[in-house]
Amino acid sequence: MKFFNDIIDEVMNVGNGINDLEVDQMVAAIQSANHIFLAGAGRSGLMIRGFANRLLHLGFSVSIVGEISSPHTKAGDLFLIGSGSGETTSLVNQAKIAKENGVSIGLVTTNPKSTLGNLADARIVVPAQSKQSATATLQPMGSSFEQTSLFLYDTMVLYLMEKTGESNDTMKPRHADLE
Repeated sequence: MKFFNDIIDEVMNVGNGINDLEVDQMVAAIQSANHIFLAGAGRSGLMIRGFANRLLHLGFSVSIVGEISSPHTKAGDLFLIGSGSGETTSLVNQAKIAKENGVSIGLVTTNPKSTLGNLADARIVVPAQSKQSATATLQPMGSSFEQTSLFLYDTMVLYLMEKTGESNDTMKPRHADLE
């Protein structure tokens, strides 16, 4: 199939550039959080919503920012953001509010020196093109960031499963039954 293997190779190359220590620090931040709020915009937001779902399956207390059932933030919570640019205005504003409430900020981004990067307590840098990058890749705009983010989130799920003793069998009862 045309392009498929090229896309997989691109994601593999980007993924190989992610710092293991940053991943370990984010996993530790997730494990120590009282509640985890997650947000992203556009396609990055779709990827992080999938991660929120798996964190719920793992037994973590999670909310998607903007959902009507999302509770008020408190010190000891984590706000985990997926943003390639690190400059999305709505996410920056939300992060500032969270920070004022004593919430730790976690960020998955291509741009550690961004506004969100400077607000973050833990960050994972995905060395990929974002929609603002001048770097040319096979795919348009931030596709490689978004795809790699999805694989990164699933990788962190496996780390968390290992650290918490969770398995497919223990997670399955937390899967939605009203779909």
